[in-house]
Amino acid sequence: MGETAARLEQLIGQQREQLDSDVRQLQSQLRSMVDWRVQTRRHPWGAAAVVFMASYLVGSLLGRLFRRF
Repeated sequence: MGETAARLEQLIGQQREQLDSDVRQLQSQLRSMVDWRVQTRRHPWGAAAVVFMASYLVGSLLGRLFRRF
């Protein structure tokens, strides 16, 4: 009976270590997914397109605002 309990504790410990490893790996992947610097390095043309569109929209909005005055 004692061997069975010891074996279960060992298996639970191994599963815990595996889960800890998986969680750390997922956290690392999530950090790189939301880090704008990483995404800019991976997709420079996409980043340039986003900056262009944001600039265009801000310019359009400001142009409309100043035309009213």
